[in-house]
Amino acid sequence: LRSKLKHIFVENQTESIGQVVCFSEERVKGSFRYKDEFQIVEMPEGNPQADVAVADHPFILQFKYLRSNDTATTVNSIRHLKKATTYIRFLNLLTRSRVLNAPVNTSHFWVMKRSATGLSSSEWLQEGYLPTTSLADLGSFTSIQDRIELIDTEEYYRHGPYRSANNFTLPSNIEASLDKIFSLPINKFERLRIAATWFYKSHTVWPYSSSIAYIAAVSSVEALLEKTAETCECCGQKKYQISEKFKKFLGKYFPPLDNYPKARDLIYTIRSNLAHGNELLLSDLEPWRFSLDAKRTEQDSQHRYVSRIVYVTILNWLLSQ
Repeated sequence: LRSKLKHIFVENQTESIGQVVCFSEERVKGSFRYKDEFQIVEMPEGNPQADVAVADHPFILQFKYLRSNDTATTVNSIRHLKKATTYIRFLNLLTRSRVLNAPVNTSHFWVMKRSATGLSSSEWLQEGYLPTTSLADLGSFTSIQDRIELIDTEEYYRHGPYRSANNFTLPSNIEASLDKIFSLPINKFERLRIAATWFYKSHTVWPYSSSIAYIAAVSSVEALLEKTAETCECCGQKKYQISEKFKKFLGKYFPPLDNYPKARDLIYTIRSNLAHGNELLLSDLEPWRFSLDAKRTEQDSQHRYVSRIVYVTILNWLLSQ
């Protein structure tokens, strides 16, 4: 058994280029390669494309990974998914236009269908994207022609994350940021990996629950906190004082917030009330109160504000390393 495992997982390996379809809120035109590790490639002509500007636009992520030549094992699928997930989570953190990988488990939905006469019907269909381009492993990266436009870093991040009808762009410091991520000590890398996952999930769950999305957004910052604790002199239990650490962390990596202490304190208070079942945002609890409702409008604004604060805070933490 030991000999067989060594043959499958260690000796019998080939360096391959995996491919997977991912999606961006902005249309990808051109390519970007990070060293000899991965690259973003625009979807070739002839593949399904969204016919509107504001949509989830497909592109191909290519990445290097070690492939086992034993076709009977699932190790290749695991390695393939691990690489794709890791790169997309970090790219989602570094780009102002959200990027997503295809879900591992796809669901069925009722889908609207429009006929030639303009009348709609409905059909129960499975979520998914079927490219006409083969996604089989390659021996080398696809050659790069046009490159994705790089924008001055300060200008790129000026307005935080947003969706637009423009083409997908990247900050001019994208390579330096990726270098920082992959050179972090293992404990900080793991905290950032968790933070990036919480941040990613805050975006993907928002259409289903703004309350869960809020918890996920705040948790992405909480994941970066040092979890050292003092010991209570009375009971001997650990005192983590997370809320105070959270406020100090925001003050350090998002300094403008210290000028608004009530708003800063409210961020964690709302998160705690939501996480402990004491509260729900109105968009979940009372969906009939539409955006013209004053309290609903206030909560929606607070949610957008928190998302931007979280985004900038994590980026500033990374840049400080």
